Amino acid sequence: MIYHAQGDIEKALEAYKKVRETYPDAARAISFLEREAISMAPVTVIPTAKPAEIEIEHSGVPDVSVKAYKVNLTMLYLKYRGIAEASEIEIAGIRPAFEKTYALDRPKAKRREKQKLALDLKETGAYLISVKAGDFFATGLFLKSDLSMTVQEEPGTGMVRVNVSNVSTGTFEENVKVTFAGSSDTAFRSEKTDLRGI
Repeated sequence: MIYHAQGDIEKALEAYKKVRETYPDAARAISFLEREAISMAPVTVIPTAKPAEIEIEHSGVPDVSVKAYKVNLTMLYLKYRGIAEASEIEIAGIRPAFEKTYALDRPKAKRREKQKLALDLKETGAYLISVKAGDFFATGLFLKSDLSMTVQEEPGTGMVRVNVSNVSTGTFEENVKVTFAGSSDTAFRSEKTDLRGI
């Protein structure tokens, strides 16, 4: 238990294994420390001037296979009426724009480790990213764009104000098409931003 608290996972596992038959908590600790897992953020947004990369969290796996699929974000939202989980997106028959297997810096790590992975994605836009390690799978959306959006709600009026700006230049963006739908609407609507990016 002291080794575990101190972060010395190898010694903690060695000690837990000596007493796992006597103490059920030791067996549970072993199961937790030796688990395999992988995850990534649901959405990653990177400005075009910065390198395209994602950050994953992993434990107990030596490498990961990453695939990136170019997707039309507007069409996805029209089809699914929002995307709660990237894993819901159907990609059968779509060829990946990028795929690569990465050896992890800390293979078989006993605690969750973070690692950034560079993606060779030249085009701006939206990508569905799938990360696979053995039987474990994680998905997320990757957006390579300089556009940033802030939404102001006006409670009780049903009105929203959308402000669009460029994160690279700091300027407001005119003539950007914004597509939206209310929670009880059956149809989507579109408007374009004015000189103020609104």
